[in-house]
Amino acid sequence: MKHFSTSLTEDHSISDNDIEIFTNHRGNLQDYFRLRFKYLENMTIPERIITPFDVKFENLSVEPECEYELAKLSVTIAAKAVFESRSLSDFWYSAT
Repeated sequence: MKHFSTSLTEDHSISDNDIEIFTNHRGNLQDYFRLRFKYLENMTIPERIITPFDVKFENLSVEPECEYELAKLSVTIAAKAVFESRSLSDFWYSAT
């Protein structure tokens, strides 16, 4: 909204024209992101990513290093507490 802050009047209102410009820009961004990231709509997220603390190791087909890291993660009580207190994306972002 930094761009639109210059359009505020003394009574802190925004003109209808600025709202229309913002709404159109937002719509264009939505269309762009929908097109740009279309492949994500049908992407299958592996269960080990969604529930890293309930991984069935006998069903995995991953590299040994990855299996080792998942095993360490699955027994880390502190990591599980963080996982349960954050969104899935926030958890994985903080893990990197």
